[in-house]
Amino acid sequence: MAVVKGTAANLLKQATRWKHLPFTGLYLDRLLDHAASAGEIPRMDITRFSVDYYAPGIDPIVPLLKATPSRALLLGTALFRDDRLVGELNVNETFLLLSLCGKGGSHSQAFPIPKELRREKKVLSVRFVKSKRKMRLRLRSDRPEVAFTLSFTGMLMEFRAGSPLEPDQLRRLERYIARALEGQLKKVWATLQEVNADPIGIGNLIRAHHHDFWEKHDWRRVFPQIEASFRVEVDLVNYGAIR
Repeated sequence: MAVVKGTAANLLKQATRWKHLPFTGLYLDRLLDHAASAGEIPRMDITRFSVDYYAPGIDPIVPLLKATPSRALLLGTALFRDDRLVGELNVNETFLLLSLCGKGGSHSQAFPIPKELRREKKVLSVRFVKSKRKMRLRLRSDRPEVAFTLSFTGMLMEFRAGSPLEPDQLRRLERYIARALEGQLKKVWATLQEVNADPIGIGNLIRAHHHDFWEKHDWRRVFPQIEASFRVEVDLVNYGAIR
């Protein structure tokens, strides 16, 4: 299942010109499956969408793509509130959202190189291969607060410092990437609150563990006001041979 930027009819019309690609249905199925396995988009079908759509306290998300003259291009994620598409996340933001949901997979992302390590290139590339999430949800003064702790294991895929990284340089680089991810997570959270969409299912947890609060409040009014904190740890492995 996916949402098309523009119209599905236009995508299918364009697909008739993609002579170098397999049958359209097979191509799109493989494209979505591969991207979902790579952690670039959520894995979604009509059954999963229906469960999230009808369950109180959680909103569905769907892969977002568009047609180009030569292929279908994955844009990230379409955010829903009830039956309305209300926002979008790009591929990097989608990876972070899936990590907040405890479903983060592998993903490659570029970051600016810190000035103290910069030699020739201005950006480095990291492939995250594993992520773990811990979430603490509580009520304080009758107001929900949520704290996320995420740990990422990644590999340096493209980096040139001019010399092998010393242990202290590696630790600084890990902290630098962690702080960058924390900033991106805050932006993703701000986007979710701005469009009032709860794909993480915070409301579902409130309904299950703080039912009295759930019954007394309108979740659509509560969610945009929730305070969230993010703590990120990054562990870089297999960095010695990178140039």
